[in-house]
Amino acid sequence: MKNETVLPAQIEAVWNKGMDELIQQFRDLYSFECGDTSIHHLRRRIAYRLQEIYYGGVSDDDLELLDKIADRDPLANLKRNRKKKAMRFAGTKLYRIFRGRQYEVTVMSENE
Repeated sequence: MKNETVLPAQIEAVWNKGMDELIQQFRDLYSFECGDTSIHHLRRRIAYRLQEIYYGGVSDDDLELLDKIADRDPLANLKRNRKKKAMRFAGTKLYRIFRGRQYEVTVMSENE
């Protein structure tokens, strides 16, 4: 039987931590960097993960059922029909932060 006071105490502790402690706890729970985020969002993600660990995640059967439901729902999987945008100017720099690391791409030649 689970101790019903453990999880509420852990979640309460999350709401009393500062940003540096939350970043470390996020790293410990998810095994990757949290990236740029607000303290409120970070607290919510950590609280969610603690509950997921305590109560268990979504079962494989439930995931399969959700996938079947989504496959039948035309609004569940909206696919964008975007045309690829050409990078027209050599030297254009594109930046992206992914899992706490910044990536940079430079366009090498102009498209015509």
